[in-house]
Amino acid sequence: ATNQMQWQFQPWAGMNVEWTLIDPEKENTSEAGDDTPVVWRSQLRMHLPQLGDVEALLTLGPQGLNVRLDTSSGLTAERMRMTSQSLVDSLDAAGVTVSGFSVSKHESA
Repeated sequence: ATNQMQWQFQPWAGMNVEWTLIDPEKENTSEAGDDTPVVWRSQLRMHLPQLGDVEALLTLGPQGLNVRLDTSSGLTAERMRMTSQSLVDSLDAAGVTVSGFSVSKHESA
């Protein structure tokens, strides 16, 4: 058995999504009774009609949520950077502390 769960689905026609969730209980190799905090990691890969290929890496732990967005388009990366504060504010309003947020462009997201 692995420490990963993976789903592939189409929320609507033409939009393929791959979602991987890492189970921190199975990933944690520390001794029982260790005070190592539980950290959830998730990866979403998708092709969005208006933004192209996007990969979101999410890490949720005691310090909050860390979001890393990677895209294959410089224009998409710039659009995401320009609107990122709106997402951070919405997460904050929902009670989710954002501990880090970054957007980058890569050749293959």
